Amino acid sequence: VRGHLATTTLEMTFYNPNSRVLEGELVFPLGDGQTVSGYALEVDGKMREAVVVEKEKGREVFEEVVRRGIDPGLAEVTKGNVFRTRVYPIPAKGTKRVSVTFEQEMSDGEKGFRYLLPLAFEEKLKRFHARAEVVKQESAPIIEEANKGEELTFEKWRDSFVAELTKENYRAEKPLAFVVPK
Repeated sequence: VRGHLATTTLEMTFYNPNSRVLEGELVFPLGDGQTVSGYALEVDGKMREAVVVEKEKGREVFEEVVRRGIDPGLAEVTKGNVFRTRVYPIPAKGTKRVSVTFEQEMSDGEKGFRYLLPLAFEEKLKRFHARAEVVKQESAPIIEEANKGEELTFEKWRDSFVAELTKENYRAEKPLAFVVPK
């Protein structure tokens, strides 16, 4: 978080328990005012950053790359501000990582600027790690009541405040929310 602007990066790992290669689809609803600013897909063990192009140009390049026998990543933001991408190949008994970065202007409330990351996963996450950094801030961010007990505690670090939360076998049902004092 810098001032009233937040940049969020989610890195997700998809696991395939089957003995054959699978294709998955990531459908990620974005909140009001959130705009995708980055996307990366794991290829041969390395994260490859995407390049943003117009939809028609993207489809042309996608088809050309498929004809060459290479697996491309194609992501799009659809109606209703939903980010969608194909995740392929997810190797048999293996994993595939995807990274999505989005930016948002935080809502201006009575006590300050509110950061909100909706989390509503149906299944437990094998590993969950969140790190929030509020840059060049004089006062510690305020944890919202809904997040009390989640051990998200901001500590002063240089001219910023940082909080980290790591959980194993975690059911992420509540949003991650805090307020940055003005």
